[in-house]
Amino acid sequence: MKIDIEAMPGEGGALLWPAPAGVPSCFKVVFATRVAVATEGPGFVNYGFDGIPGAAEARRNLCRLTGLNFDKLTVGRQKHTATAAVVDESLAGTGRDAPNESLAATDALITGLRGVPLGVTTADCVPVLLADPTAKAAAAVHAGWRGTVAGIVANTIEGMKRNFGSAPQNISAFLGPAIGPCCYEVGDDLLDQLPNGDMIFVEKREGRNYLNLYSWNAARLCDEGLDPKNIYVSEICTCCRPDLFFTYRGDKNCRGLNFSMIARLG
Repeated sequence: MKIDIEAMPGEGGALLWPAPAGVPSCFKVVFATRVAVATEGPGFVNYGFDGIPGAAEARRNLCRLTGLNFDKLTVGRQKHTATAAVVDESLAGTGRDAPNESLAATDALITGLRGVPLGVTTADCVPVLLADPTAKAAAAVHAGWRGTVAGIVANTIEGMKRNFGSAPQNISAFLGPAIGPCCYEVGDDLLDQLPNGDMIFVEKREGRNYLNLYSWNAARLCDEGLDPKNIYVSEICTCCRPDLFFTYRGDKNCRGLNFSMIARLG
C-alpha cells in the first residue's frame, strides 16, 4: 500500500505521517517522522529531550513548518504515569525547550486554549491525540503499557469532562505511529498487571506473548464513551519502520524520540 507522507520543505523541513481522516477543521494534528528534509537530502532529526543536541531547535522548526506557535508549545515530563494536567495560560509553553522546565511526571496534557500546541514524545508507545470541537478542548496522551494499566486514558477523558464539559461522544481520537502487535513481545511483568479482561489484547505465538497497544488503548477510549467511528488508528509499527520512526525496541544502539502534537485553532 502506498503511503503519501507529507514533506514540509525548506530549512529544517520534516516528513510528516499523513494527518488522519476525521480531524475537525478547528484542530491541527501532527505526527512527525524521524526524517528531516535538508538541501543535501533526507537525514534524521531527534525531537527528544535529555540534552539531545538540536532537539529544541527541531521542535521549533516543526512548529514553524506546521504553522503552530513554538512559544506556546507545552510538553510534560513523561514518566509512564496516569497524571493528566490541565494547561492554562500560566502553563502554556512549559517544557518546550528543556526537560527540567516540563511539568513533572505528567503523561497527558489537556487545554481549552486556542493556539497552544500540546506535544508528546514517543519511541514505541502510543501517542493519543484528542479533539473535542464542541467543547473546544484538546488533549495529548503518552500511552505506554504502564500508563494504560494505571488509567491514563480514563483520567484524560475525565479531565476533559470536568474542566471543559466534554461529552465523550463528541471527542475524536487519533492514535499515531507505535509498536505493533507484530513486534511488541511482552513478559510476565506486564501480564501479571493486566486485568483478566484485557488478556484479549495479548496474542500468543510460538510460545511468546505479543500485546496490541493500539486495540488496547482504543478499547479504553470506548470504555470512556467514545464512539468507535471517531477513533482513528495509524496502524503502522514503529519497530518495523526504523527508516521512518525511532523505536526503543528496534534501535539497539540509538535512542531517539518521535514527536506528536495537537492544537486547537479556533
